[in-house]
Amino acid sequence: MMLCLSATTVPGRAYGWGWSQARGAHYLKVWDRSLLGNRAYFSDGTARYVGAFGDHALNYYFEYGATDRWTFVTFGRPVGLATFSGNTRVYVGDLNVGLRRGLVQGVWNLAVEAHYGYAPPVGETALGRGVTEGQPFEYTPTIEMHRLEAELQLGRGLWRGGWVSAQAGFRWWLREGVGPAVYGGVQVGHQFGFGLTVSGTVLAHQPLNAVTITNIPGTGQTRYVGFAIDLSYWFTPRWSITAGIGGAPFAQSNAAAIPILVGFEHRG
Repeated sequence: MMLCLSATTVPGRAYGWGWSQARGAHYLKVWDRSLLGNRAYFSDGTARYVGAFGDHALNYYFEYGATDRWTFVTFGRPVGLATFSGNTRVYVGDLNVGLRRGLVQGVWNLAVEAHYGYAPPVGETALGRGVTEGQPFEYTPTIEMHRLEAELQLGRGLWRGGWVSAQAGFRWWLREGVGPAVYGGVQVGHQFGFGLTVSGTVLAHQPLNAVTITNIPGTGQTRYVGFAIDLSYWFTPRWSITAGIGGAPFAQSNAAAIPILVGFEHRG
C-alpha cells in the first residue's frame, strides 16, 4: 500500500470522516497519483538510495447515499504504470467496496465503516532487486491479496465552513507474510466562500508484525506516519479540480518520495 491520502466531501460543504451522504446524493473523486524518486525507506526505517523509479496510477473514490444513514463506498486503483531498473509494468491495484453507517448526525458525527478489497495479480512481478549497504530491496508494484477493514469515524463541523475529523481502524490481509495492522488519522479542513477547499491530514499505519522485507512502493507489509495537503477549487456547485501532495517522514518498506495528485471531483 503506497501512501496516498485524500479527503471525502458531501454536497454543500466539504467534510472528512464521520459524515454520511444524504439519500440519493453522491460524491466522486478521480485523480492521478504520480510518484518519482530514487530513495526508499528500508525495513529498518532508514532511507537509502535505490535508483530512479516512477509510478503513475489512476485512482477513484465514490460515495452514494442509500439512505440518510447508510452510505455505499467504493474506491481503488484500477490501473497503474510502474518503472524501475529499466523495466516497465502495467498493474492493477486494490479495488474496494464498503458501507458506512451513520450512528450520530448533527454537530457531532459518528459513523462505522467496513470494506472488502481485492488486489488481482496483474503486474505482480518484481521490476528489479538490489542490495544497498548490505540491505536487500525490491520493487514489486502490486501483490495479489484480499483485505478486510473496519473503522470508527468521528467528525465535527467548525465555524464558517471548517471541520475536524478522525478515524481509527483495523485491517486484515488474507495473504501469507502480510499481518494485520491498526491505522488512524486526523484531518482538519476549511471550505472558503469562493469555492476553495483546503485540508491537511496526518495518517498512521502500524502493522502488528515486524516489517522484514523492503518493497519500495509499500505493497505488502509496511509501516508509516504520513501527511497530505489537499486543495480543491469548486468552479461550479457540482464540479471541482483538485491537487495535493503527501509524504511519510517516518516509514518502513515504503517510497521516500512525495506523491503528487491531480484530478477532479463531482457531487450531486
